[in-house]
Amino acid sequence: FFFSSRRRHTRFKCDWSSDVCSSDLIVGGVWSGQLKQPMDHRFRWLQLAPFARRQVATVAAAMTARAYSRESQNGFLLTTVRSELVEGTYVERVQFVEKLRDPLGGEVSLKRVEFRQTDFRLSVGFPQLELRNPSRSVKPLLNHIASALDFKVAISGIQIGPLDWVAAIESQGVSVQITALRSNRFPLTASILAAIQLNGAQDVRTHLRTLVGNRSVSVDAVVCGWQGETGVWKVELRTSGVAEVFSAPGDFPETKLREALRSVPRNTQA
Repeated sequence: FFFSSRRRHTRFKCDWSSDVCSSDLIVGGVWSGQLKQPMDHRFRWLQLAPFARRQVATVAAAMTARAYSRESQNGFLLTTVRSELVEGTYVERVQFVEKLRDPLGGEVSLKRVEFRQTDFRLSVGFPQLELRNPSRSVKPLLNHIASALDFKVAISGIQIGPLDWVAAIESQGVSVQITALRSNRFPLTASILAAIQLNGAQDVRTHLRTLVGNRSVSVDAVVCGWQGETGVWKVELRTSGVAEVFSAPGDFPETKLREALRSVPRNTQA
């Protein structure tokens, strides 16, 4: 338990220069112990408003005009263009010089090139923008999308309750087990908040209800799993509309997460 003597009011704030938000940070060995496998996939969902079907063609044309080539520093490679969605990859070529010390104390400069790629899905229905395995900075991609729409569309993050997200997945006929959860604002008293983490081999929701009683509590992230056709999926869901997949036996069914998002009450924040 980590205690705070004053009530804290946390605002969701995201700096688009980094793909990591303050609400995404993981602390504590207990939580990291739940995620021993390397990450297989990372998804992040954002909202575009207003965004109508007629604007899809506008975005697709702008992305086609800015297609990535060997001569460009960044651009798009589109794979699917339909009346209601656009799918593709945004590519950035980053050049930098790495300086190394040799065994005799001299300095060696190495020119390096790095290609940063983010797969995306842009569609009419919420959530309008899906990023798959995004690079650390998504700001250039978001700027290009906004520019293609004459900056008349607001791109915003979403806030969603992970427990509500899990319940929406279960409503699709999936049996989900939550083996870890984190709350950064657990109310011990009217004026004292605690950061708590629960983890176990069994579902921890029963223990959360025992701790909470009749109090209201917000959950910031959960680690959950369910049986798929080829094995057990293990996923972390966060309030910021981020899903990290740590066990992916086969093609991960992100459609389940996307469809579940559409049925969950949500708040949007810029």
